[in-house]
Amino acid sequence: SNIDLSCLSDIKINITAELGRTRVPIKYALELIRGSLIELDTQNNADIKVFANDVEFAYAQVVAVGDSFGLKITKIISPEERLNCL
Repeated sequence: SNIDLSCLSDIKINITAELGRTRVPIKYALELIRGSLIELDTQNNADIKVFANDVEFAYAQVVAVGDSFGLKITKIISPEERLNCL
């Protein structure tokens, strides 16, 4: 059946991008100060995961937009691929 999606157009969702991850000992975390560096597991220019309401749905690259950052979507994960991840 055809569903009129126009009624959904004003619903807001949370978009989150995961730049990378790392694990550090608590001792190291307690010693962090302003200017400390934490190395992440993501390679430079690598695609990062993008989530909609905590569900992975795309991959993107971080881009500079004026004085801010943005995301350039490089791949949308198909519904079938999302099901395979569950």
